[in-house]
Amino acid sequence: MSQPLLEVRSVGKTFVLRHQRRRHHNVVRAVDDISFVVREGESVGIAGESGSGKSTLARIILRLDRPTDGEIRFDGENIASAEGRELMAYRRRVQAVFQNSSSALSPRMRIRDIIAEPLVVQQPETTPGEIDRRVDDLLGRVGLSPQLRMSFPHELSGGQKQRVAIARSLIVNPSMLILDEPVSALDVSIRSQVLNLLLDLQAERGLTYLMIAHDLAILRHVTTYLVVMYLGRVVEQGPTEEVLGNPQHPYTCALVAASPRFERIEKRAMAVGDNDNTSTIDHGCPFAPRCPQAEARCREETPRLITVGEHATAAHQAACHVLKPAVATTH
Repeated sequence: MSQPLLEVRSVGKTFVLRHQRRRHHNVVRAVDDISFVVREGESVGIAGESGSGKSTLARIILRLDRPTDGEIRFDGENIASAEGRELMAYRRRVQAVFQNSSSALSPRMRIRDIIAEPLVVQQPETTPGEIDRRVDDLLGRVGLSPQLRMSFPHELSGGQKQRVAIARSLIVNPSMLILDEPVSALDVSIRSQVLNLLLDLQAERGLTYLMIAHDLAILRHVTTYLVVMYLGRVVEQGPTEEVLGNPQHPYTCALVAASPRFERIEKRAMAVGDNDNTSTIDHGCPFAPRCPQAEARCREETPRLITVGEHATAAHQAACHVLKPAVATTH
């Protein structure tokens, strides 16, 4: 088993929403006590509805936001409070590909300069000739003609722009990519091409992926380990095939049942109502208001992750009072 590259340890993020005409403030716990490990060369997925805290967690891992609690360790070093050269060195090894390539690429810059920008910032001593060589090499590697380097983003299709975004993320030879809904804005016919490109690049370069997506079929295709979030908390995690093939938490069951590419599972899976709860739940299970199996305990006591499943490995865990642990309780 490969060594841990990224370790997220009890990470939390609290936002204070201030009201100009009110004296009190609303405190929202966007991410609450999240822990998981991403091993070198592995692909880990994060699933959940809008508002589950997935993108907030990604911003924290990228150090675009600071965590309120917990640690983020990359290659053994805690980067939660990193500054200056230490933070720049971290960002050289961890790059991102965002959902909307149209807004992620500057419309005033040519493709050559967009791809080269991280290299210019991180390694300013690189010569223009070397920059051109590396840009052309990456354009070819992501399936684009080097002749496009003098084009502007508006001259490219959506799939081409996302390939440019991937090339830009690779220009500084990172160890890990954070992929935040990398294909959701693309046509269905283009998605498989980009996903296969990501898999080819991972095999070729030994990349580690952390992929955020709401499409379970995409996560099943790309990832080997899956973390399911709901209202800022992890409700289930484990090997992707095991979590999606044998979901245990009622919320994961509801996600699988709602996916058209998965077989319908038993009726107990269906959630009640919509996720319109944007406030912080201080105690109890966050899914209790929508869960058809909820008991009084679910609304009063926060469940902890336990090992679950009839044939579960120790890595398959869910946070649910109704479930019976398969082995000893872990957290």
